[in-house]
Amino acid sequence: MFTRDIAYQETVDTLYGLLCGPAVHQACRRRLTVTMAQVPEQARTARHAQSAVEVAKQLGVSRAAAQQYLADLVRRGLLDLSLNYGAAGPPEHRYHAPRR
Repeated sequence: MFTRDIAYQETVDTLYGLLCGPAVHQACRRRLTVTMAQVPEQARTARHAQSAVEVAKQLGVSRAAAQQYLADLVRRGLLDLSLNYGAAGPPEHRYHAPRR
């Protein structure tokens, strides 16, 4: 008797994201929305890592929308995430262009 393995889209996307090395970035970028495609370009020209609030202001979208874009771009390997720890509270998420 054979069992069927079910591949969930999130799993497939994650595994595909692992394949998105420098040579595949153009293919990954083609699937981005117009607004989301602006984020990696801004990250490359930014002088420092940016927060979701800064990205939201630049794009003219809500902070929640910017956070969704940023999380997706990190998953695709088009942005890197660093955590900035303060004295108290949760760490601040900062996003920057990948260091290659």
